[in-house]
Amino acid sequence: MQVCLIQVPYMIGDEHQGGSKGPQRYVQAGAEKLLAARGVAVTVERIERGKPFRDSSSASLAVNKELA
Repeated sequence: MQVCLIQVPYMIGDEHQGGSKGPQRYVQAGAEKLLAARGVAVTVERIERGKPFRDSSSASLAVNKELA
C-alpha cells in the first residue's frame, strides 16, 4: 500500500494561525515512521501557498488550487 501524507499548513489560507501547525506536528511526531513500520510506503508532500495575500478568500483559493 502507498500513502501520501499531504501537509496543508494553513487555516483559511493563513499560516500564522495556531491550527496551521497541525499537519507538521503529525509528521514531527512520527506519523510517517509509524506507517512505514507497518509496511506502508509513505511519501510526504507539503502544499505551498506562495506569496502573501491581502485577504483570506484569495489566500484560501490559492491553497485549494495548489492542493487540487
